[in-house]
Amino acid sequence: IRQALKESEERFGAVVYNSSTDITGRKRAEEALQESERRYRDLVDGSVLPIQISTVDRSFVYVNQMYLDLLGYESTDEFFEFRAKAIAPHDRERIVDMANARSRGEDVPQVYEYDAITKDGRFIPLQTHSREILWEGKKAYQRTFVDLTERKRTEEQLRQAQKMEVVGQLTGGIAHDFNNILTAITGNLELAADRLEPTSATGTMVERALDAAWRGA
Repeated sequence: IRQALKESEERFGAVVYNSSTDITGRKRAEEALQESERRYRDLVDGSVLPIQISTVDRSFVYVNQMYLDLLGYESTDEFFEFRAKAIAPHDRERIVDMANARSRGEDVPQVYEYDAITKDGRFIPLQTHSREILWEGKKAYQRTFVDLTERKRTEEQLRQAQKMEVVGQLTGGIAHDFNNILTAITGNLELAADRLEPTSATGTMVERALDAAWRGA
């Protein structure tokens, strides 16, 4: 009996020890995860780029201050209230289709563009960088945004400048060809004028034609 009790105590003590070890390890892992998430949240909060985080079912769980500032919202609660209107109508179906495809495990672009809507109704072109992360121990998606407003404006100015350059080349070519035609006209009119009396009716008509040709040039 004593031997059996001793063996039982030894086994019981080992179980308690191992359980304590397992709990300690789990606690440490949980604390490490919490610390990691805290550091990650601090990093996201202080980012100079707008960031949002959503779950796999497309529910927003976090947006940083830069994202709120970009769209003109005062607080996270206010944004969450109007989040369904954050994507422009002309892009909404495409973005929803991409999200559905991602949830089915299909390959979708990690970098894409769409127009967002600010609180006051303005469109902002955004480039989105998406990646999978763990948020509070669960799979989620982080999206980082780049405001393309200035780039789009510069591209439009460049397109306008290129159009003006083409127009300039076109009109320059037309002017050159037109002047060649006028040169032949004025040259022949001058030869005709030299053979006519300036006071004659024909001489007067030739002089008028020359004046008009020079004005055309």
